[in-house]
Amino acid sequence: MNSPADDDFDRTLRDWGDDLRASAPGISVPLDRFRGGSHRGTWTLAGSAAAVIAIGTSAGLLLAGGDSGTQPAGGGPTPSGSAAVRTAGPANAEMFAYDLLTVHDGDPVEVQGTVIIPAGGAAKLCAPRAVAAVGTTGPRTVPADCAGVAVIGIDAGALSDRYEYEGSVEGFARVWGTYRNRTITVTRQMGSEHRTSEPDWLPTQPPCTVKPGLYATGPDLEQRFADDVAHYESTHPGSIVVTAIVHPAPSESVGIIGTTDPPGEVSAAFEGRYCAYASDFTKAQVAAARAPFDAGMQRQAAAFPAYTSTGETVGPDGQALVDVQLDMITPEIAAQAEAAPRHLVWLDPWIRPIG
Repeated sequence: MNSPADDDFDRTLRDWGDDLRASAPGISVPLDRFRGGSHRGTWTLAGSAAAVIAIGTSAGLLLAGGDSGTQPAGGGPTPSGSAAVRTAGPANAEMFAYDLLTVHDGDPVEVQGTVIIPAGGAAKLCAPRAVAAVGTTGPRTVPADCAGVAVIGIDAGALSDRYEYEGSVEGFARVWGTYRNRTITVTRQMGSEHRTSEPDWLPTQPPCTVKPGLYATGPDLEQRFADDVAHYESTHPGSIVVTAIVHPAPSESVGIIGTTDPPGEVSAAFEGRYCAYASDFTKAQVAAARAPFDAGMQRQAAAFPAYTSTGETVGPDGQALVDVQLDMITPEIAAQAEAAPRHLVWLDPWIRPIG
């Protein structure tokens, strides 16, 4: 659940973004995910009370309940008392506009993250990376280096959460500038809190007509759902492509199943307890779409751009999504995504072009 301070932050950030886009209409690809902290707006994913779950061999996602006041951004079924959800297609086509998200040398970009300036050294903007917790004693220090990009023209005095140790400086900044050869020349900078906000299209609605009392709900839904799906998959291998639990209202939970089997037959097998619907993709297509990005995760080492994570999630219409978080989209990476079926791969870059 969000605290009032979190809600105020979300509201301020949205207002700031609206003002920026109104004053600079050339900014067509907003930086709509902020990484590096624990705050995720009204959605909570892995690492907290609501977690990403894998059911059998299918990708599963347990989504924390959204605020009841969420405004609809698209179509879709809207049971009484529940918020609407954006549907796949033109309403969220920017998710799949790989060409608009591709960065070339000389492009204007925007990005935010931790900045380190070693004593006597050059400033660097650190890419989001998972870092193992290590117990230390003594004063906090400033890292000597990090994976990321060099930044020219950063104002060390304007960093948020600024910390200095023995001449080295660490802080947080959101910057705009020109990207060239793994370096950003800063033209504008602002401080920002180190927070993370999930996209607003994560589904709150099941892709089926909900009949009150028909679908299984309750605190033990997750385990019952996992057991039911595992049992079905044992006799129908490869037929379930994506599963999730969505929360159309704070007191409602619905298990959803995207399948290549006839949805009516799947629903009947579960005696109507869950929402079964047709998957646009097969498990083989999802696996093939993931393969080049999973391979990149395994071989990247110190490469740039690197992949932060690869996996599967659920789109606004309940369809499977291959979720790839990475430093930056290059033409080669965009081509790999384009080779997959339409609307299957979501590339979520840290550095984004503007204009």
